[in-house]
Amino acid sequence: MSSNAELEPGIHPTISNASEVLGIPIKNLREASKRSKQLMNILKSEVGDVVESSPLDLVALGSLAREEVVERSDLDYLIVIHGVLDPESVGLAREVIRLVERVRTDNIGLSAPGATKIFATTVSAPDLVERIGLEQDSNLTHTRRMLLLQESRSVCNPQLHGELQRAILQRYLYHHTADPLAVPRFLLNDVMRFWYTLTVDFEAKAGSPLSLHGD
Repeated sequence: MSSNAELEPGIHPTISNASEVLGIPIKNLREASKRSKQLMNILKSEVGDVVESSPLDLVALGSLAREEVVERSDLDYLIVIHGVLDPESVGLAREVIRLVERVRTDNIGLSAPGATKIFATTVSAPDLVERIGLEQDSNLTHTRRMLLLQESRSVCNPQLHGELQRAILQRYLYHHTADPLAVPRFLLNDVMRFWYTLTVDFEAKAGSPLSLHGD
C-alpha cells in the first residue's frame, strides 16, 4: 500500500520553472494545485483505512488528477477493483463510494459527477485490459481506459494503479513487440476515438449544435 505521508501543496516543478523563465504569474494554477492536493489528502484520510489490504483503489480523474480543482469543479473518480468482482469487493466498493460522496457534499462542496455514468462507480481492472478491441468494449469502458492512461491519479494504491496502466499499454502493444516500427493500431484508433468523443461532448455542452451538410 502507499505511504501515509501527506502530499506537499505546490505546483508541478516544470510549470513552476516555466513561469519563472517566461515571467508569467500563475497564481490561479498554484491555488488550484494546492486545493487539489489538499482534497487528495482528505479523501485518502477518509477511505484509506477501508481500502487497506484490499484489491481496491480510489482513482481520481479529471480536474482533480490534473491538479486543477476550482470551486465549480466536479469530483470525478472511479473505484477500481484489481481482481474478481465478488460480493465482498463490490460491497466494499459501495462503502468507499458512500464515504467519498459524504466528503464531497459535507466537506468540500464540489459538484457531483455528470450524468454520463462514467464516474462515481465501480470498474474491474481486468475488464479494462481484456476488452480492448472486442465487442464488449463499450464507450464507457473505452473512455475510462483512456482517462486512466492520460489523466488519472491513485488516491490509495499507486502501485496497483501503475501496474494497471502498464498492463493496458502492454495489451495495446502485444502484437507489435517484435517490430519496433509497427503501428499500434488499436492504441492509435482508441486515442483518436477518445478525442473525437471529447470534441462532440464539448460541442453538446457548449450548446453549439453540429450541423451536417450534404452535397
